[in-house]
Amino acid sequence: MPFEEGIREYQLKPVYPIHQSTLEYNGYVQLEIPKDAVVLYPFLDYLYETWGMENIRLREQDHTILFFIRAGERPLTTKGFFAEDILPFSIKGDIYHEEGHLIFRSSYRKTSLELPIDLLESMAELAEEEGISMSKWVEQKLSSLLK
Repeated sequence: MPFEEGIREYQLKPVYPIHQSTLEYNGYVQLEIPKDAVVLYPFLDYLYETWGMENIRLREQDHTILFFIRAGERPLTTKGFFAEDILPFSIKGDIYHEEGHLIFRSSYRKTSLELPIDLLESMAELAEEEGISMSKWVEQKLSSLLK
């Protein structure tokens, strides 16, 4: 049912706010949860209420929901799921439950390289031609070399 219909026809009201302050960018943790998983809706409620829509991105797929959650930590105050319930769905990054907090750590780390300017410019042009960021372009090239 559309949100507006719920408010208009059934006088439903939101139970909690979905906005929180934006966490400092330290990468994302990625999870993929099947749509029929028991933990999906309690976890989704927790994310919206505690992390806020500013810190999560969702992508619906045929049978799963792909989550991109900004790395950081927030209190785990829900009774709808345990941190261990979401661990099997982790794709990238680390998930911890410590002292009443759910902690997401990205599997990416910022690095700096000293490279000649002309090489950097060439890499930027190639990345732009492929429609991706230079970081993504470098990641793809290095991954293919290391395989």
